[in-house]
Amino acid sequence: MESSQFSPPPAKLARTSLGSEMGQTSINITGTTVEVKVESETFYVHKNIICAKSPFFRNATKPEWTTSSAQPIELTDTTPETFRTYVAYLYS
Repeated sequence: MESSQFSPPPAKLARTSLGSEMGQTSINITGTTVEVKVESETFYVHKNIICAKSPFFRNATKPEWTTSSAQPIELTDTTPETFRTYVAYLYS
């Protein structure tokens, strides 16, 4: 099976429910992305978006858990379809 990639939408200032939950009317989604591998698919999600909603990713991206070389965060307990739906929710 060929590996596919999912990238976040282009950098922009998005009005999202996430922004209001963070006490903002909008949130800047430019900047660093997190590489997440689910089975054979690779997803790139803006770090500030995924960490704002997920304690798991907030902890997984802390300096004490990262290495000098960029490594994807591998998820083994979900499917690409489920994670794609989660990412769509994050950006909605």
